[in-house]
Amino acid sequence: MGLARHGGRAAHGRLRDRSIQRLLLPVRAQHIARRDRQQRLLERLVDEGVETGARRVEDSHGAVPALITMCTGVAQWYRVDGPLSPEILARQYTELAGWMFCALVQD
Repeated sequence: MGLARHGGRAAHGRLRDRSIQRLLLPVRAQHIARRDRQQRLLERLVDEGVETGARRVEDSHGAVPALITMCTGVAQWYRVDGPLSPEILARQYTELAGWMFCALVQD
């Protein structure tokens, strides 16, 4: 999801989230289309994991927005000069996402 890449730009994320409604219609439509593509990609990845038995989640269409919100919410609290580097934060969030989706189905 680009968490490590975007982690250093938290202020931009806050501005971007608040500004979506202010975008001119063509630009807003492009932004929303990219966001929707990202969500569909994540849903497919989770669904494929469920189909192969590598993941377990009841409703990927509900769980994926939760994951996206978790990641985009970083912009609300992350500080570049704080204790976590973007790489460490990305590693931690990857672990959390694994827990969220029961990373490995245990028999």
